[in-house]
Amino acid sequence: MRIKCPCCGKKATVYSRALTTDDVNSVYARCVNTECQRFDHSFVSHVAFSHWIDPKAAAMQMTLTHLFDQLPASDRMAMAAELSARV
Repeated sequence: MRIKCPCCGKKATVYSRALTTDDVNSVYARCVNTECQRFDHSFVSHVAFSHWIDPKAAAMQMTLTHLFDQLPASDRMAMAAELSARV
């Protein structure tokens, strides 16, 4: 995982981390861009667990999205309208 400086958007170096809660880590980092106005300043970012991803479901979603994108525009519109009517 790459951490970026919130000021300049360039690479930052992680020097420590702490478990804040069971699902959140505090990541302590420092900007290493000498051109940044916050060069060598430290900052804290939070990394949190969000949810599990089922690999089979993710692959199916990517496949369906790809197939949908390959349809002619008129067919995509018709399918979208049909699916909206079912919700």
